[in-house]
Amino acid sequence: MSVPRDPGVTGRRQFLAALGVATLSLPARAGAQRRTPLPRIGFVSVGRTATPRTRRGRRARAGITDREIAVRREAVFRLLEAVEVVEPTRPVLARAA
Repeated sequence: MSVPRDPGVTGRRQFLAALGVATLSLPARAGAQRRTPLPRIGFVSVGRTATPRTRRGRRARAGITDREIAVRREAVFRLLEAVEVVEPTRPVLARAA
């Protein structure tokens, strides 16, 4: 003696089977790859992040005074003022090579 099936269960099974077939028949799309790369912001640091507190500690251990730091900063600013920015055109690159 067989047990009569509920028409709702049979209809649900047929619907899920049809849904599975329809899903598998659709063309697969590679959505994991981006066509344009995402912009990168920031940097990766291998060591610890330098905070004002750690910088002061390093300077104290190295014996660098505030006056020496000011002199070094001034020297860096002078060098940056003397740098000439040049557009990298073919003649410039040929001359640099």
